[in-house]
Amino acid sequence: MKTEHARAARTTTCWAPGVVRSSGSALVVAALFASPAHAESPSLDASATSEGGIPVQGRTGELDESPAMSSEPVSGLPETGWQWGLKLGIELPLGKADGGLTLLGREARSGDLSGIGDFRVPIAFDLGYRTSPDWWIGLEAGAGLGPAGDDCTDDVVQCEWSSLRLGAQAMYFFDGSDEASAWMGAVIGWEWLRGTVTQVITVPGMGSGPDSMAPIRVEEKLGGPHLALEGGLPFSLTDHLTLGPFLAGAVGMFLTDEITCPDGLSCPGDRGVDDKQVHAWLALGVRGSHGP
Repeated sequence: MKTEHARAARTTTCWAPGVVRSSGSALVVAALFASPAHAESPSLDASATSEGGIPVQGRTGELDESPAMSSEPVSGLPETGWQWGLKLGIELPLGKADGGLTLLGREARSGDLSGIGDFRVPIAFDLGYRTSPDWWIGLEAGAGLGPAGDDCTDDVVQCEWSSLRLGAQAMYFFDGSDEASAWMGAVIGWEWLRGTVTQVITVPGMGSGPDSMAPIRVEEKLGGPHLALEGGLPFSLTDHLTLGPFLAGAVGMFLTDEITCPDGLSCPGDRGVDDKQVHAWLALGVRGSHGP
């Protein structure tokens, strides 16, 4: 019996250390595997994002903005804002200004618009607001000069003339490339045509004295509404500067006529145009603009 109890005691003594050694090894292995995961978790990058580019919150509590969520346009250029332009070209007259004018017993002009001027060189400035990528609304002011027409062929007559226009303008821009985008527009306003005629008249001499020649200067200003349709193709020079050709056609009718004569001469004065006529201008030129 003693021999069996001793063998059992030795057997129990042998199991106990083995259990202790196995448990200790398991704790060490668990600690080795648990330590790296625990060490990496605090070092998450605040800029990390989940699938789909959605930003997540990191240690700092800040959100990174994904490029896909940016609301800025790709080009970075504004699509609305103030825009100004400058036009320069040449215009040809068509039709009649009115029924003509007679001064001091002779015909001062025939009434043809081409009789007043062969052509006109206009320059116009416009200023407006680009309400959208497609629409521009603003005002336009222009002036023009040109050589005298057929009514000034007489050697004793000298003629000068000029014009002025004021109006409201709207332009529509078609979709195009970054280099060019066609536009069309309309202008409605008022037009003034101012002319001066210098005539040399014969003044009878006193008694038996010789006759003399005396120049007289007569000024006339016609005014009336006009409507113009325009179109052009601007090309981008820089981000905000364009330049390109344009074509325009305008129609109008003069309703008022103001005549100023030297003192002592009989003049019609301010009057309406009795024989109202429709006239037109055809223009070709270039337009430059600055703005969106």
